[in-house]
Amino acid sequence: MRPGLKRDFTSQLHAWEQMDPASIYQAKDIDVNLRQFFGAFALTGDPPEVRGTRILVVDDLFASGSSLLAVREILQNRLGAEVACVCFLSGV
Repeated sequence: MRPGLKRDFTSQLHAWEQMDPASIYQAKDIDVNLRQFFGAFALTGDPPEVRGTRILVVDDLFASGSSLLAVREILQNRLGAEVACVCFLSGV
């Protein structure tokens, strides 16, 4: 684990505590090293039936991979789809 990661994590949580609850945050507002600890997506409502289907997830920018991993986790591990991911640009 990177030195200072706990401090950065605590700092991020403190910053959110100070925000208006109605505020919307974006993944780019979170340090790349911390994104893996915060869920980028949530499955709500009745999910579509995708078990066994093949889905290509496209991301326009790759910084940490957390968005692609989060979407893949939902589609593949929870809903049973076959998932491939591709990214057009890299910020790294």
